[in-house]
Amino acid sequence: MTTIHYRLRCEATDPQQVRELISQLHRRAHELAFDNVEDLIELEGDACDYRHDEQSPHNWLLIQSRRHVTDPLEPARHFGVIPVHLIAFATHPGPGCEAANFGLCRYPEFIETNGRRIETRLSAWHWGSFCKTRYAGNPEHGGQANFRRCHLAIVELLHRAQRLGILETVHDEAGHWDNQQLIAGIFGLDCVA
Repeated sequence: MTTIHYRLRCEATDPQQVRELISQLHRRAHELAFDNVEDLIELEGDACDYRHDEQSPHNWLLIQSRRHVTDPLEPARHFGVIPVHLIAFATHPGPGCEAANFGLCRYPEFIETNGRRIETRLSAWHWGSFCKTRYAGNPEHGGQANFRRCHLAIVELLHRAQRLGILETVHDEAGHWDNQQLIAGIFGLDCVA
């Protein structure tokens, strides 16, 4: 599979600062070669729970907003943590490519499960997501040119997140993230900070 995985993180305590950072990322997404960039959404409370409205047009974004914490008594066990505040948007890179979601969420300090209270240790704003781009390279979707356009639009948006100081990690199975200078030269992208 060719998938790009990424995590965003922000230590800001003021939601307005987080809102401004994600707004800047959202504006940059509109400048890139995405087929579509959805509106920025901000949700709080139960509206952040993907189970609240399974018909929501934001369901995949909400599913991806969950974080997982390890059970301190059984380390092989994990629990999903639903955000309490979400500021995010979805992009649609192109044919054959999954939606790529970007944002930041604040999570509760504790979750209650099976009569136990478990500390989440998620004190900052976080986002963890991935986008499978492999099928964008299929001939019926435009081949390698479409794959490069889709994949590199995501890479470039992650570079903007890096310049904004909110990028935590990237794992790019296609290797484009690790070849920033080469990709910038070949495709004329604004990759270098």
